[in-house]
Amino acid sequence: MTFSEQLNEYMDRFSISNRALANAAGISPGTVSRYKCGKRAPDADHPIVGALAHGIALLAGDRKDAPNEQQILHALCKGIGAAVPYFLYPEKLRRLLDAAGIKGGALAKGLNFDPSYVSRILAGQRRPADPARFSEGAAQYVLRHGDREAVAALTGGDAENDAALVKKIVQFLGSGTESAARPDPMYGFLAKMDEFDLERFVRDVRFDDIKLPTLPFALPTVKHYEGLDGMKEAEIAFCRTTALSAAAQDVILYSDMPMEEMAKDSGFAQKWLFGMAMMLKRGLRLHIIHNVHRPFREMILGLESHLPMYMTGQISPYYFKEKQENTFFHLLKVSGAAALSGEAIKGHHAEGRYTLSKSRADLRYYRARAEAMLKNALPLMQIYRAAQAEEFRRARAAM
Repeated sequence: MTFSEQLNEYMDRFSISNRALANAAGISPGTVSRYKCGKRAPDADHPIVGALAHGIALLAGDRKDAPNEQQILHALCKGIGAAVPYFLYPEKLRRLLDAAGIKGGALAKGLNFDPSYVSRILAGQRRPADPARFSEGAAQYVLRHGDREAVAALTGGDAENDAALVKKIVQFLGSGTESAARPDPMYGFLAKMDEFDLERFVRDVRFDDIKLPTLPFALPTVKHYEGLDGMKEAEIAFCRTTALSAAAQDVILYSDMPMEEMAKDSGFAQKWLFGMAMMLKRGLRLHIIHNVHRPFREMILGLESHLPMYMTGQISPYYFKEKQENTFFHLLKVSGAAALSGEAIKGHHAEGRYTLSKSRADLRYYRARAEAMLKNALPLMQIYRAAQAEEFRRARAAM
């Protein structure tokens, strides 16, 4: 079965659309379409193969006939006519050394390599000249100097049998018998930015065609929402209430809620995008305080969601320098028309509770809280507009 045939088989079996897979894998729908029709096929070493495997596994969910991410990765690579891609190797080596309690410099010294050479291998910047020999040497060194029990637990080997454990370590590094490392999300982000077309984005969102109704959005003065679906409903209701009101105050938005669960819902993502576009269409100024201490993959998801909006020039991004405690997740969004506030306990995101209010007392209270947060936040980036073209040119020249 070819790569495109295997990809089509998985998508048909689990009723996965091009757009859904594109969102889950962090690539463009056009790229998925080209792979499906066989016009293009990635190299097995390309991180996009892992991104597709991750996306398919995510969308297949817990169905009984669903293969795991590693099995999907192997099948896709087989369709390309290659073994498990090399891009997994640095991650596996890092995991092995972490489990063994060994630093890269110590491994380099033990194998008589320059420390910078091993450092670049660990960073994925170069391959070993002889991967098989390097893996064998690393396995032997780890066995002699590392935490044998931890290494055996990681690789599924026998801590009491040296030869068998070395073999397991080499297999772990070279054949991917453990769960596949997630693909580098930075690749998907850069690919999206490389393919980003502002005109197409505006056209897809129908930004210029948005008509703001004159009738108010029917919402009780105070409404409570519960669970993950409730939070999504509350987010959309906040956007609509704000966009359809006559209030012209700036909007302040903060959330450190986990994003990956919400990113799975492509329908919500489209509604959220439209809601943001409605507020921008109103000419409202948005101040977004980002949580930069998220897991790296969630940071990339956030950037993918917000950067296109930044191109309107109506958004100011901020962040908190200090890391926020992560026992509670918080959400606070305030406009001149509504305030949305809520929280959830870590590990219990689906059990959170959120309140959307239009009462004047609540608006005063939450506006004061939001403005206090904004005073404690730092600018995340400088956004230049047409009137600042000369300032932008000077900044670039000084870089």
